[in-house]
Amino acid sequence: MRIKPDVGRAYFGAVAGLGLLNKISVLFLRFGLVVGLLLARRWDAFRSRWFWIAGGLVGVIFLPHLVWQHLNGWPTLEFMANARRYKMAAMSPGEFLGQTLLQTAVAPWLWALGLGWLRPPGFPGPRDADVTAASHHPVSG
Repeated sequence: MRIKPDVGRAYFGAVAGLGLLNKISVLFLRFGLVVGLLLARRWDAFRSRWFWIAGGLVGVIFLPHLVWQHLNGWPTLEFMANARRYKMAAMSPGEFLGQTLLQTAVAPWLWALGLGWLRPPGFPGPRDADVTAASHHPVSG
């Protein structure tokens, strides 16, 4: 199936609207895309009717959720405030890194593979090894 590029923008609007129903942070993606288009001076995108159709689709799909939020006292805002108050701890970048290392210490092999993958050129590492052998071991059970 071949989708015309302009119509694909309308599909993007529908997907973005559904994404907003799942996670409000999709707004950051939308904001970033619009800012990117502005900084790149892609005025043609803003002149396209499909751009505005996509934005309208986002609004139409997301509007019932906004109405429900309003009628129920904005429970998402209450949830976020409670998360900030009771779950999230203020910490310095050093403390954050320390906690991250502490929580992921159960998987040092993953750290080693990741650091090995980022090795300097010419330094032997996992890219040079035959890593497919590990996936061919039979599992007995």
